[in-house]
Amino acid sequence: MKNRKMAIAAVAFAGTLFFGGKMVTTHAADTTTAITATKAPTQNQFTPSNALLHKSAKYYRTNYTKLRSQYRVYKSYQSGIAKNGQIKIYINPKGVTKDMKTSLRLAVSYWNQKLGTNVIKLNAKKGHSAEFKVASKSTDAEEDAYWDQDSRTLALDLKPYNKSLSSLSQQLTENYSDKLDKELEAKVKTYSDSLGSTTPDTTAKVQAYRDSLTAQNKAKLSEAEQNIKKDKLDYASRNLYYGAVLAHELGHALGLGHSPLADDTMNATSDSPEVHDYEDVLKAPKSGYNPLTKTDVSRAKLALQIFKAFH
Repeated sequence: MKNRKMAIAAVAFAGTLFFGGKMVTTHAADTTTAITATKAPTQNQFTPSNALLHKSAKYYRTNYTKLRSQYRVYKSYQSGIAKNGQIKIYINPKGVTKDMKTSLRLAVSYWNQKLGTNVIKLNAKKGHSAEFKVASKSTDAEEDAYWDQDSRTLALDLKPYNKSLSSLSQQLTENYSDKLDKELEAKVKTYSDSLGSTTPDTTAKVQAYRDSLTAQNKAKLSEAEQNIKKDKLDYASRNLYYGAVLAHELGHALGLGHSPLADDTMNATSDSPEVHDYEDVLKAPKSGYNPLTKTDVSRAKLALQIFKAFH
């Protein structure tokens, strides 16, 4: 969402919508009044500088209200951070599948990788500071996942999770088909231009070339559909999608409100394009596609400095 007024909620909820062949993470109405931006800041204005990240604890305590307003970092969100500065997550086994754990591990690794330290770790029930569990919320919004600061719970909603599988499979196929169509038109234009207007039977030759490419694309699309089913790429796509969704919710747990910058994972409407691309999912690395931006990470570092200053 670009250039819109946005309020930050203490508890953020995510949902699923489809726009232009992409599935994006959206967030429902806020539940807590906080800072509302009337004019979106630029990336430079919203990204904490290196100097700001190395101030004294006294500075962060003294200037917290100003920092909260400018960078949308909230210590009230940080209920799941233990005294040692880590979020120790216990996975409640009830209803949690292997794929859900895979997505959670991706989300955890995204933050730890970019922050350069294990700020988030999966923990035994004893000694945990936050809990990951499956929820079954009967709301129209159908939230994908959410961070509840009061119960210190990172929850994944089962209904949209199950529904997303068929949707992702469809998106993989449709996006690949669109990509092949665009490539076809570009090739046809290049071929047509190469013939020139004086070449005999130009129209027939161009049509024959188009027909040949169309047949090739039909075969490629058929192969892709078979691969999606055979290799369970819809499941792989869902793992990647929820890795990004949970990374967003973990950002809230670290103390971050929504970002006004469209490319940030912490934007109220976020997307990870590789999730919807057949070829990307086909060759996806085990480490996933880290969606966190420089601004996401710098804000998280600031939030953690604020946490330390108040504990």
